[in-house]
Amino acid sequence: MIHLTIDGKPVEVPESRSLLEACRENGIHIPTLCYHPALEPYGACRLCVVEVSVGGRKPRLVASCVYPCEEGAVVETHSEKVVRSRRMTAELILAGSYHTPEMIALGEELGVDRIRFKLEDENACVLCGLCVRACKEIVGVSAISVIQRGIAKKVSTPFEVTSSRCIGCGTCVL
Repeated sequence: MIHLTIDGKPVEVPESRSLLEACRENGIHIPTLCYHPALEPYGACRLCVVEVSVGGRKPRLVASCVYPCEEGAVVETHSEKVVRSRRMTAELILAGSYHTPEMIALGEELGVDRIRFKLEDENACVLCGLCVRACKEIVGVSAISVIQRGIAKKVSTPFEVTSSRCIGCGTCVL
């Protein structure tokens, strides 16, 4: 068992748990977009950041879904730094998906009261990678992937041609 402190509360968790899992097991809500318990952790959306300090080192922000619990870690899930980071991340994600009810609700939960940035081409996809990872890890097909880089980044089939690997299961849509 690993002993750590989360939001001032001593916590004991089995080895191999991530900070996100430890928080959830102890009733602490941490927002996520790219996390799903049936998939390997990915750390893409950065909404699950927490502030962690181990061994007296300076606290730093980490993605809780991919960060393993460590003996003696001190974790803050709602510090000013964490809240500010989550709010900015949500606002940037909302720049391209400001019309979707789920993202609007997430923004409101995180205290985003206005969206300063808006992409001209609104797109509900927030590039969390869940669909790509589900296709690969659950279905075992890898018919879609994240292609291109930067602002042109999107989910599509390789080379943007119809994929012969797609079995039409709909897992990516779910």
